[in-house]
Amino acid sequence: MAKLQDHYDTNKFLNMEFIYRDNRPDQGCSFKITSFEHGSVIASDIGWTNATLNKFIEIINFRLRESIFLFMNLLRSLF
Repeated sequence: MAKLQDHYDTNKFLNMEFIYRDNRPDQGCSFKITSFEHGSVIASDIGWTNATLNKFIEIINFRLRESIFLFMNLLRSLF
């Protein structure tokens, strides 16, 4: 379980708990998110397929590589 807590307001935090994960390509994972804010609790069950997750990771990696490339070009132009 992961817990994210507001740095400025300790009465606000979010718990994320993985319920299951199936590594097969046509399957996915499910997790439960519970948010707490000043005494109120909101719980949600969320799931996605591995195909969706893998596409998301591809997009993140592409943007990261693109950003590194741009940063390296900037450094070259400065020196």
